[in-house]
Amino acid sequence: MLDILDIYANGLYQDQGPYSETVLGGGAIIHLSNKKAREVELHLGAAVRLNDALIPQIALGYDGWKGGFSYDINTSDFEVATDGKGGPEFFLTYTYKKLCPLKQTKVCTIF
Repeated sequence: MLDILDIYANGLYQDQGPYSETVLGGGAIIHLSNKKAREVELHLGAAVRLNDALIPQIALGYDGWKGGFSYDINTSDFEVATDGKGGPEFFLTYTYKKLCPLKQTKVCTIF
């Protein structure tokens, strides 16, 4: 969209026996610094687990690392495990960016 702003959407569907869930979400990535090997990003987003929860999210990214926080806010009648309060989640991820170049091959014109 702009040099400092990206908008994204995501979705997830899982099915295991009698249980399934669908999560739809989206958000924005604000690029605080675009310097090579020093990229800094602020991620702000939200998701909804259909018929169950609203999930606001915030994260900070730095050079392949991303750490953040989300909170499941219950919107359903499910209270057995959460007492109707939802729950916090913390995460830390790393995306490896250094790829080995593919080996050059010559194509035989006969085949």
